[in-house]
Amino acid sequence: MQNRHPLISIVVVTYNSSEFVFETLESAKEQTYQNLELIITDDCSTDNTVEICKKWLEINKDRFVRAELLTAEKNTGISPNLNRGLKVAKGEWIKFIAGDDMLLPKSIDEMIQFITIETDKSIKFLVHGIIPFRNGTDFEVVYPPEELMQSDPNKQLIYLLKRGNSIAGCAFFLERSILLKLGGFDENYPLFEDYPLIIKYTQNNHKIWLIKKTLIKYRIHYCNLSFDHSFLLKDSFSKFKNEILLPLLLEKGLYQLYWHRLLQGDRKYSIFRSFLLAFSPVGWKDKIYKILGKSYFYDHKVEFQKKKRNQALLI
Repeated sequence: MQNRHPLISIVVVTYNSSEFVFETLESAKEQTYQNLELIITDDCSTDNTVEICKKWLEINKDRFVRAELLTAEKNTGISPNLNRGLKVAKGEWIKFIAGDDMLLPKSIDEMIQFITIETDKSIKFLVHGIIPFRNGTDFEVVYPPEELMQSDPNKQLIYLLKRGNSIAGCAFFLERSILLKLGGFDENYPLFEDYPLIIKYTQNNHKIWLIKKTLIKYRIHYCNLSFDHSFLLKDSFSKFKNEILLPLLLEKGLYQLYWHRLLQGDRKYSIFRSFLLAFSPVGWKDKIYKILGKSYFYDHKVEFQKKKRNQALLI
């Protein structure tokens, strides 16, 4: 029988979050669900985020079963910071939240109730709606696409490969044991944590489930990572595209999309694609892409086998 009141870890991830982190911590304290531990993991902030968190914990630590503040000697990025929180967390489930967002009071309660009621679904990864807001103004609630949520894991993976990620990381609620089993967040992409993780889950046949409720407020401001480090995000995505996304597109036979992703932004490719769309007989353009894709896939497989063989020789 599933425990209806498991220990839940709220992991607050901070970096130069001094302006908003107090509100984030207060939203954790005000949860109606009682069996909580609080982990704050800071990524070497250069402002007074850590001092604010220390003072807050001195006053409020007894609200939680356990409370801990982690600090880093150097800035490592989002994924390593999330993994530091994951490593010390003891809850059955983990709610990660950035140090500028806010949980609604019944957030944890609502998710635990959903999981304990829907026992037949074997939920390991749950997502919910979010309310983007700026300067006190709430915007329209954002939910993941219904087409994605109504699919099995393989179809979810195909959807994510075709359409990209449409689920914000702040909407994730994760069973800790499975997250650990899958290796946590991929530190190869330190500023790009959500898309690689959701690809990893669906690849490993874990369905993404939706609770149709709004449970978090996502703050939009010009200190967001997406605004402040857009060039670094672009580098992380480019690496993810080459190492994970492109090989997966070939593996799933999505040849046309593979070439589109590979050559995106290339003017010569744009002309070639326009020519195919305009003049190729029905079906021929897909055959051309397929031939090109199979050729590359063979080269990619040979290179992968060489790399694996060389690594084995080094051991």
